[in-house]
Amino acid sequence: MTWEFSSPLTLLGEWRDRTDEAELHELLLLGFTVDLPFLEKTAIPTARALGARITVIGDAGQGLYDPVDVRMAGRSYFHGLAACRGSFHPKLALLIGANEAVAAIGSGNPTMAGWGYNDELWTVLRGHETDAPEPFRELSRWLAALSGSVPVPQYAGELLRETAARLAEFRTVPHPAQVLHNLETGLLDQLPAGPVDELRLYAPFIGRDGRALARIVERFAPSKIVLGVQERWSSYDGDAVLHSLGDVAGTELRLLAEQRPRHGKLLEWRTGDRWTAPRHHRPKGLPRHVR
Repeated sequence: MTWEFSSPLTLLGEWRDRTDEAELHELLLLGFTVDLPFLEKTAIPTARALGARITVIGDAGQGLYDPVDVRMAGRSYFHGLAACRGSFHPKLALLIGANEAVAAIGSGNPTMAGWGYNDELWTVLRGHETDAPEPFRELSRWLAALSGSVPVPQYAGELLRETAARLAEFRTVPHPAQVLHNLETGLLDQLPAGPVDELRLYAPFIGRDGRALARIVERFAPSKIVLGVQERWSSYDGDAVLHSLGDVAGTELRLLAEQRPRHGKLLEWRTGDRWTAPRHHRPKGLPRHVR
């Protein structure tokens, strides 16, 4: 297995550099924090040159820009804001062409940090309209339900439903991955319960009261826990973390390298020789990949 740095910009560049010069019909970007000037310098011109209709939706309280610096919103692309009781926290880049689609589900916001500087996690699903992974259907259902569960402008809701309908046209085949969401049910309740042999976790932000971490430990009932932290970049309360981990005998607090902020959220567990790893993010309204 090889690891390499990539982001949705990588996928967009791959599409641009294709030898068949295939058009890109749709580009949908969802994020918690959205940096429109950054996108207007990077992703928007490339996607426009490929012929795409572009939709960007982020949390209403988290825009990382001064409106005076935004030049192309409403003219070259659609921009909408989502306002909900919790946080609008999905990170999704969806590229749809005439006969194929690519979906990147991960932890990186469409910002310079999320797409360029931080260490992030991405799960990339690729499919042809006659041979697409089953998670495409699950992602389509989530997009269709999103505008009914999270308040967005009417035009943004229509765009989400149109994109969902287009993705639903892809004929899917069985695939080991799943896309989970928390529009109706909490994510933890959708994951299998333990006991497991080993549980590994990382998140850049651990709740100061430690309740979420304690619930995860309780559900999986692990014999061993490995929790990764960055002393400089992670946000956590040491006493709350120790209390949340309980009395699990095999507990390891692993200090991670500090070259980059690690913004990815990882939860994985082992039973026997089998590892399972869902990409773990914070709610609300976010897709989740389980393998």
